[in-house]
Amino acid sequence: MKCLLPSFLIFFASQVQALGGDRVEAVKISLIGFERAYELHLATGTVFIDNRPREKYAAGHIPGALNMPYFEPGSKENRMRRGELTEAAGDGAIVFYCTGFMRAYHAAVQAVNWGLPPDRVYWYKGGYLDWAVKIGNRKSGSPVEKENRMKKIQVLGMGCAKCNNLYAAAEKAAKELGVEYEMEKISDIDKITDMGVMMTPALAVDGEVKSSGRIPSPEELKKFISGGK
Repeated sequence: MKCLLPSFLIFFASQVQALGGDRVEAVKISLIGFERAYELHLATGTVFIDNRPREKYAAGHIPGALNMPYFEPGSKENRMRRGELTEAAGDGAIVFYCTGFMRAYHAAVQAVNWGLPPDRVYWYKGGYLDWAVKIGNRKSGSPVEKENRMKKIQVLGMGCAKCNNLYAAAEKAAKELGVEYEMEKISDIDKITDMGVMMTPALAVDGEVKSSGRIPSPEELKKFISGGK
């Protein structure tokens, strides 16, 4: 007989905060482990929400999970939005996870305060790292999934040394992220101006200009390529 780990309710003392538009009140959140998360993942209608930064999500995530970065109430880095979350949640269970820290807990609390039913909201505390390790012990089931959409990376410039350096730096960042990509150099002045670029070297990802007149840092390049803000 399969033994499922029980859910435990986490309850914090009554508290109300108003930070950056996020209203946070004391709520009950169901804390689950791998077995329960695995069971919910196999259930119809369950939605997994990955609260990690975009670049970590792109490198690997629980299959089918939606990426909605959330750190803590009031953080400028939060990308989870009420309307988007409510639409995605539907009528099924909603499981929040991150790397195994408190981001997903904060996101789950925020979801309940936005009106999602508490009995449908779960916090998978072990998160992606726990999933990646334990799923390897299964002979079948849900593997780890990677985002595999091809990224089109364009470096705009007239062939200067900085243009070549940006090309090399962008390609290195893409390789480190583990995403599929296509590199292109654009040196035609008409094409460069058509994209609204007035200073080179410039970088565009999937047709959107991300920077111009400088070489972004490795961290910035990874955010640009992965789609992070």
